[in-house]
Amino acid sequence: MLEPFEFIGWAAAGLTFLTYYQKTMLRLRVIGIFANLCFIFWSFAFEVYPVLMLHACLLPVNLYRLFQIHTMKKKAIAAADTLVSPLDWLRPLVNSVSFRDGEYVFRRGDLPDRLYYLVAGSVVFEEHDTRAKPGEIFGEVAFLTAQFQRTSSARCKGQCEILALDAADLATLSLQHPAFNFYLMRVLAARLTGGEVPLETHREPFGGYRWPNSDHQKKMP
Repeated sequence: MLEPFEFIGWAAAGLTFLTYYQKTMLRLRVIGIFANLCFIFWSFAFEVYPVLMLHACLLPVNLYRLFQIHTMKKKAIAAADTLVSPLDWLRPLVNSVSFRDGEYVFRRGDLPDRLYYLVAGSVVFEEHDTRAKPGEIFGEVAFLTAQFQRTSSARCKGQCEILALDAADLATLSLQHPAFNFYLMRVLAARLTGGEVPLETHREPFGGYRWPNSDHQKKMP
């Protein structure tokens, strides 16, 4: 029959083995801490001092790393709730274009080759009798339609300063920043419901969303 301290030694070995199967650093550190504690008790009882010294040194390292993980998690949650302008994502990829009063940015039926961000001026969507104001993204609808065509003509009212994002760069941006895709869905939803187009968004998908119960919150990345 195993002595109590022998059992602790086997438990320490088993916990160490489990650390190699963990997929997240949080679980690895927690299990590693328990393994360190078990090895410390076991090695002290049997006077195996090299093992004792090793795990006495590893324990504060694992505790510190666990503290870092929790700190980073809190910062990530705070960052997810931080509002930013979509221009922060667009700026490295866009080109600035000027349009005169009455000039068309695109016409209904055109193939979508660019996404646009209005810096100054006003853009009227003739068929829908709506307009975009400075700070708004427009031209996103055509990329999401089955026909892959512009659904309305966009005409400038007054001198307009516009930032244009090529379709290829839009694909790159969508891969690099999933939150930007979620922002485009919010813009589209605002257009469909007649609401105000959001000028800011969160850094992370579903940032700022309050889940109806704690089970959903636990599933958040």
